Amino acid sequence: MSETFESASDVIGGGVTLDALHYKSTGIALKSGREIRVPIVVDKSPISVLHYSFNTANANASFRVYFFSDAGRRQILLPATYPPNDGVPVRGAVAVHGCGRLELAWDNGTTWLGRSNTLSYLSLIHI
Repeated sequence: MSETFESASDVIGGGVTLDALHYKSTGIALKSGREIRVPIVVDKSPISVLHYSFNTANANASFRVYFFSDAGRRQILLPATYPPNDGVPVRGAVAVHGCGRLELAWDNGTTWLGRSNTLSYLSLIHI
């Protein structure tokens, strides 16, 4: 299993400096019937964007994203998403409006006979 967390300041076109969080995992093993949740505090900007790519070896685990705002609202930014069996990862981006806490969830709750190895790339950019 290989995981990398990186927090840095990135400079993009026009010279605007943004704070960013990058995450890469190349082999988290999810036991059958289990879920892993990772909280991420979002407090740098009123708008952030979470870019994601997710895949599993046997397409039996899902990935979802929740947002708990500082104002007390709970939103499902990405419902349970399963990668297809063709080996192509699920990719996309979701906007995060306001400050609060993101919760990333990898879920192998529908499989009771085996574990699932996941591959994830995540990037949170504060605009």
